[in-house]
Amino acid sequence: MVYKRNSGFTLMETIIVIGIISLILPVIFSIIFSITRQQAKVYVLSTVKREGDNALNIIENAIRNNVVSIHNAIPQTTNKVCTDSSLQYPLTGTSDGSDFYFLDKNGQYLRFRLLNNEIASSSATATVDLTSDTNTRITDFDISCKQTSTFTSPIVDIHFKIEQKQIQSQRAEDVASLDYSTKIKLRNY
Repeated sequence: MVYKRNSGFTLMETIIVIGIISLILPVIFSIIFSITRQQAKVYVLSTVKREGDNALNIIENAIRNNVVSIHNAIPQTTNKVCTDSSLQYPLTGTSDGSDFYFLDKNGQYLRFRLLNNEIASSSATATVDLTSDTNTRITDFDISCKQTSTFTSPIVDIHFKIEQKQIQSQRAEDVASLDYSTKIKLRNY
């Protein structure tokens, strides 16, 4: 007797394999799609965080290490703010920073303000954007100051919110934004 050897798959084996593949393939694609979306979210969030950290670090260092007085106009000796314990400036409660001028130890003035959805540092010589990435924007920027007594240095309170600029979706998990807030005590006052 001669046996004939079958070297292919039966129709039933082929149907079962196609059925298993049709069940597994969508699961694999959904996992890959989910991982890709999470990586994009992490990238955007890290960009927003890097820009916010950089802007806050520059502002903190400039104010803490160099500022000797705070003014509400181009520095003059007659218009200091935060000079007694009853004053909190701005009196309206919020500011975009444009009404605060900081006089540094070299006699130069500088200020931090919101300019075209970016934090800008203005001095006597130039204006510099502290947030340089085109994918981020500042949506809120407040500066206030207070002094607890006439014998203590003023405390500058800075708050801003930074977020990604191009948002395709309004879902909460797709929007990357961070709030920054800090208090800075002047050293050279």
